[in-house]
Amino acid sequence: MSTEDVGVVAALAALPNITPRRLSLLLSFGSPDHVWLALRGDAECAGVHDVANHAGMESVWRDFCSDATAKRYAEACISHEIGVTHVHADDYPQRLAIDHQAPAVLFYKGRLSAINSSAKCAVVGTRSASPMGRIFAEHLGHDLAAQGVAVVSGLAKGIDAAAHSGVRHATDGAPPVAVVANGLDSVYPRHHTGLFRFVAEAGIVISESPPFTAPEPFRFPLRNRMIAALADVLVVVESRASGGSMHTVEAAIRRSVQVLAVPGAPGAPASIGTNRLIAEGCAPCVDATDVLVALGLSHSPTKLVSPESTGASGDLLQLLAQGPLTLDQIVSQSGLDLVTAVRYLGGLEVQGFVAHEGGWWQATAVITMGGPKM
Repeated sequence: MSTEDVGVVAALAALPNITPRRLSLLLSFGSPDHVWLALRGDAECAGVHDVANHAGMESVWRDFCSDATAKRYAEACISHEIGVTHVHADDYPQRLAIDHQAPAVLFYKGRLSAINSSAKCAVVGTRSASPMGRIFAEHLGHDLAAQGVAVVSGLAKGIDAAAHSGVRHATDGAPPVAVVANGLDSVYPRHHTGLFRFVAEAGIVISESPPFTAPEPFRFPLRNRMIAALADVLVVVESRASGGSMHTVEAAIRRSVQVLAVPGAPGAPASIGTNRLIAEGCAPCVDATDVLVALGLSHSPTKLVSPESTGASGDLLQLLAQGPLTLDQIVSQSGLDLVTAVRYLGGLEVQGFVAHEGGWWQATAVITMGGPKM
């Protein structure tokens, strides 16, 4: 796509008061160049004028469609190395093209081929994730990528970021895919800049929002339907009763995408949504194997470094595998003194096998004969 074409396509996506449906309608009437000329009054196209009139934006869009506007958006895309494609272009990803709500214009950083390659598992969850939830998501992201499954998420804080952090530690893993709600000329949240860069270099970051677009609240449900459209399976790690994760679940169900949920402690706010999903019939997910089975893929057992299976560390892990305990309960039931118990718990936490929150300690691994396994 030429520099001029990039500017026109990006600017069309930035039309004031544009919506995904309006943009799709506009591009159904001809090439982006033809639509652009029609909007500015330099070409005839009844359909384009009808959309503009219906939106009450004909004069606004005519003034917006200037050479200066197209140049501004072209320069932004070039300077930030943002690729641009549209739903009628040859390079538009087939994976999204078949969706009934395919974004009319797609902005990306990375390789478009990453969208069409590999089986895909979307991993989503609350921004207010528990330590155990973040650890689980990180292990899941790592193990799926290592098994050749691309992890799709939204780069939000909490579960999303943890899942892609796990992918980051997988050697030669499947390319990660991130879908964001703002323009790709900036990173949101800002402290995810390193993770954003990793995903863009190893896989792809995509958005339907043009440069200069802030992460406004209404854009996140739109982002979530793209996550669902890309997924073969959706895993909800932690979720409250309502919110973004449940929007993604609804979008996945409408697309006949299987939804798995990670069981959580009864009554824990971050597990209300996931436990309800399981109660309503969603399959539980306790490790990457459950995802591989849902995808119908062959697999080998996931290998993790385990702590000593004997001695105080192993005994503590076996104890916590039975359920959450307070520190006082751990001391009482393990027979260890307080200082020793804290020392071993600290070591297990650093290794990622236990987590604590609100005064409760809980195992983050399932104990097997061969040691703990996520």
